[in-house]
Amino acid sequence: MKNNIKKYIYLFIYFTSLSCTTTTIEEYQVVNNELQINLKWNKSYKEDSFEKNKIALDWFLSYLGGKNSVVTSKNEGLIYKDPIIILNIEHAGFSEKAITIFKNIHSQIKETEEYKINKTIDLGRYITLILGNTNNYYSITGISNNLNELKQKYSLETEKGYVNNSSISKVHRKIAFSNYKNNSQLFLAEEIDSITEEVLEFETLEIMENGQLLFGIFDKNGRLKESASTDITSAGKPGKCMWCHEVNILPFFTVQKDYKGYLSYTSFQETLKASNKELRKYQDEVWTNNRLMNKQNHMFMEIAYISYLEPSIERIVNEWNMTEQEVEVKLRNMSTHKHKEFGFLGDLYNRKDIDAIAPFKSVNTPKSVRETVK
Repeated sequence: MKNNIKKYIYLFIYFTSLSCTTTTIEEYQVVNNELQINLKWNKSYKEDSFEKNKIALDWFLSYLGGKNSVVTSKNEGLIYKDPIIILNIEHAGFSEKAITIFKNIHSQIKETEEYKINKTIDLGRYITLILGNTNNYYSITGISNNLNELKQKYSLETEKGYVNNSSISKVHRKIAFSNYKNNSQLFLAEEIDSITEEVLEFETLEIMENGQLLFGIFDKNGRLKESASTDITSAGKPGKCMWCHEVNILPFFTVQKDYKGYLSYTSFQETLKASNKELRKYQDEVWTNNRLMNKQNHMFMEIAYISYLEPSIERIVNEWNMTEQEVEVKLRNMSTHKHKEFGFLGDLYNRKDIDAIAPFKSVNTPKSVRETVK
């Protein structure tokens, strides 16, 4: 009899806890809180999963400087209920200034038909809206507005590296740098005319407090700009810097000529490798979230925005909450393509074409996270 009573008590507690959890999530989902946003994962390809997109969101938040996403996988700013992720940006480890930017973005999103109808925004759309908009990226990360202000935060070494055979730049580069100190460092690339040595543009790389890299692009007058000039370099927007650097201070991929007055190719290569070793050591100390400890997981964030910008029919079915047959009728005159990096995404459409015939309007996003596309 006692055992039966105990059994019933345990069952009562178990089911009550389940009920409370569900109620709590639903209450969070409908609450009108400008710090909170409801994100929806829309399956895009056969092996896609809710878990992969939880990883994508962690990487996204960390790339913006969020501290909590790298510290623990049980971030109190996130609540999960497949396919919904409820994000409270106040508990994601951002500065007050960054939180204000997020609040403004969230207010804009919540005025859209998509959010009013679904009470959610597509996760890929959310990532693209913020990461693909360079001004949002700069504002949230808090990068210095001008180069002189940024340089005052560091003590640059007198010696510089020289790059005449870059794998990314179309011109020569001079690279100044500070020493790695207190988990902080600056690399400053000057894109120059190799004949006149006129500075054409600047690119910067810093280490944020959470161990992620912060990228900046400045014009020749030292003012922040949206993306690198295509006639100078193929570096693109900060989102492309992330795609290439991943989480690393990269060494040279090509041999460089030695120039008088600058570090030799070998010496500068060793400097880059030493800095990257220190950065990895710091990341390994700070990153306790296993979704980030496997550093190849960054690709799930990239797939999240790529599969949004180039959606498959499976994703569109989930976005629009229609049957595949209904969607096929609407798309019958549209052509498809394959993605050059991720062929497993299948036959893909272009986002601008899909949004033009969607059953609801949503916030407009950049056409690319990596490049400036008019």
